[in-house]
Amino acid sequence: MTTHIFNPQHDLALSEGSPWYRAPKSAIQFAADCALLPVWYADEGDSVISPMPDNEWWHGMCERFPRLRNIELRQTITGGDILEPWGQDAEVYYRLKTEPQVDITRIKELSDRKMTCRAFEHLRQKGVTELPTMPETLTTTDDIERFIKSNGRWVLKLPLSGSGIGIIKGERSLDEGMRNRLKAELKRNGHIMGEPYYDKVIDFAMEFHRAKEGECTFEGYSLFTTTEKGIYAGNLLASNTVIESRIAAHIAVERLHATQKLLSEFISKEYTDYTGAIGVDMMVYKDGTDYRLNPVVEINVRHTMGMVARHFFDNFLNSESEGWLRILRLNHDVIPAGAIQLCPVTADTQVTIVADIMKN
Repeated sequence: MTTHIFNPQHDLALSEGSPWYRAPKSAIQFAADCALLPVWYADEGDSVISPMPDNEWWHGMCERFPRLRNIELRQTITGGDILEPWGQDAEVYYRLKTEPQVDITRIKELSDRKMTCRAFEHLRQKGVTELPTMPETLTTTDDIERFIKSNGRWVLKLPLSGSGIGIIKGERSLDEGMRNRLKAELKRNGHIMGEPYYDKVIDFAMEFHRAKEGECTFEGYSLFTTTEKGIYAGNLLASNTVIESRIAAHIAVERLHATQKLLSEFISKEYTDYTGAIGVDMMVYKDGTDYRLNPVVEINVRHTMGMVARHFFDNFLNSESEGWLRILRLNHDVIPAGAIQLCPVTADTQVTIVADIMKN
């Protein structure tokens, strides 16, 4: 049996590296509020570690979505379970009082943003010629200064971060405060990734799953939106066909299919120490009057909200449905009328996830 747990603090815990890492209060609250999220992507027969939800809410969800009846809710893991966290790090295994089932040091290496360079190189070796500038690994403050001077608008990314966190955008030179921050990050992480700024048109991802036997399967597309600062805002709930057609309005569908095949090969070859979900973020950007594809913006070696959206749509909605999957912070967001609450809301809930279905 596979047992799932939602640990959205994973990126922070993996970066810290310690099994005794204590996440910020907001991340702990998010994990507690949305502990039931894995029921929407778990396979039938799997279990999910979560506090027991309100009976009325849970029974209502099982009536509406009978597939949920085949997901077991439990509060602890048992011997023989295959643990599949949202993301694999030392903290989650320590907290659950079980030995890591993977090499965490290797997971950290595979999650580093330097892997985007490996993916670019794989695409280039396979004959892909239309690629954006490869991200650059910057190891000193002089490297950063040189990179910034050579790019009018630029993006700096910490090596281990996700969901828009750890991304610094700018133009021209650095101020003293930012220079000191980057110096501290270099000391902590050893490097920072630098990229030119792209005039983004669409954010999307290809969702993959790497099996224990090594086979990498394409699970489908996700199309998502972010804030101006790059923070995740929501995922389109739509069929693969609909999402592909929206992307193909700018990028030839043959190019998308070829990219999917080559990235499947890359994941099978390079991620030999990992089993589970992998999301490759991409973008369509504008270059003058042309639309171009950046096929590897980020590689997420964990579950993603895009993967949740893909599985929720495929498992629970009909092919004509459309809507949005969103994270709502209840101190300033209101749950839309008629939205499906994917996690129960109590008096103490601060964050929830909803599916707002606009076409059913």
